[in-house]
Amino acid sequence: MRTFFVFSDECGNYSETRSSKFKNKHPFYVRSTVMVESEEYRQFEKEVAVLKDSMDFPSNGEIKWAHMGDVRNGRPPMFLEGRTEEELKNYIRAFLERAADMSSLRYIFTVTDNNTEVHAQYENIVAWHIQNALQRVQMDLKRHEDYGIIIIDDLDDKNKKINERCYQIMCAGDFVSYNNLKKSILVDYSHQCIGLQLADIVAGAFTNALIRQTRGAGFPFAGELYSEIITKNIRCAGTAGAMYVYSPYESIGYGLSDIPRGTCEDKLSGMEKIMMDKELKRLFEC
Repeated sequence: MRTFFVFSDECGNYSETRSSKFKNKHPFYVRSTVMVESEEYRQFEKEVAVLKDSMDFPSNGEIKWAHMGDVRNGRPPMFLEGRTEEELKNYIRAFLERAADMSSLRYIFTVTDNNTEVHAQYENIVAWHIQNALQRVQMDLKRHEDYGIIIIDDLDDKNKKINERCYQIMCAGDFVSYNNLKKSILVDYSHQCIGLQLADIVAGAFTNALIRQTRGAGFPFAGELYSEIITKNIRCAGTAGAMYVYSPYESIGYGLSDIPRGTCEDKLSGMEKIMMDKELKRLFEC
């Protein structure tokens, strides 16, 4: 039996009622779920420490996706004063490349389209995101009777309610029994946790790549990271052990899911196509 860490973080925002300004600023609410085997994760922690040292970043300084915008707008956190956006991009790219080398690493992205007529309560939406991802994590763990521990960022009062709801779901079960997951969700601080830092960065990169894909304009760097690095580790039909699919790289319903279901599958299909094209290209290059 192996032990897996499961990290979850968010990008964007969601509100039950949304103005045009809100929807333009936050077209999507996205949660990333990062699943990785504990021994590979321990080695990854060491590699990130070496990476930070080689790029002269403080070992205890958390580099978040949002910091690129902070530096660009002249409002960096104190530990990044004097650093350029290009330096942050170089770190983020190297960070994701090292993560991609972990054979056990899987990404799951759950997406709510704020431009649809979805008006569920905030706590319900976030709980559905987490539940959707954990169903898939449980299925993967069950295949080899492995064990998973869920870790999310520090909680505010709303998220404490979500934690309690997810605990009740895992105890009661739904269409899966969560026998391979620790029932309670652990809380950690992202500045102390490399796994949460990874979840933050991939959530930011995926969200901005999705915005670029749907609007035809946006942050090119996010699109590059998604197509060149992140797609390598997205959970798909092949890695999930699915049968009777048209491609092992089919990812909608496996590693890409819309919340609620059926609300933005058309937009996710563009992200799936990028993944299929890139993975098939890599396959033939090998």
